[in-house]
Amino acid sequence: MNKNARIVITTILATLLVVLLIQNARPVEATLFFWPVRLPLFVHFLLVAACGFLLGRFAFRRRR
Repeated sequence: MNKNARIVITTILATLLVVLLIQNARPVEATLFFWPVRLPLFVHFLLVAACGFLLGRFAFRRRR
């Protein structure tokens, strides 16, 4: 893939991410171990994605 295609794809993905974050900025309440947590919805998305990434990273790492 050439450099221009990478720039275009990165720009499109960054734009989509910004649109997603703006549309999901309203606060929502979630219960975390009996404690109510009130955060913007996109923060919940980011936390879930980070947890999924870490779980996948540790669960499927190579063992020597």
